[in-house]
Amino acid sequence: MNNLPTDRAVLLKEIQELFGATLGYPAESISEDQDLAVDLGMDSLRKAELVTLLARRYGFPEPQEMLDLSRFTTVSSVLDAILEFKDS
Repeated sequence: MNNLPTDRAVLLKEIQELFGATLGYPAESISEDQDLAVDLGMDSLRKAELVTLLARRYGFPEPQEMLDLSRFTTVSSVLDAILEFKDS
């Protein structure tokens, strides 16, 4: 994987910055336990957009599993998926 941090805390910081910039929230206000739909107001189109941005940013293909947007319910679930693909 290109440019993919191996440390969860570093990856969380990058995700907070990306989500914050994209959604219009301060990065520091985004936490791992926040619900993407309820707390951050993401619909499935916005989730797809962010998954695509993450795939491009970290250099992994957009496998079918990443496009199963129903698995992404929290910021933590996004982190877990990225780290899972890093290890595969």
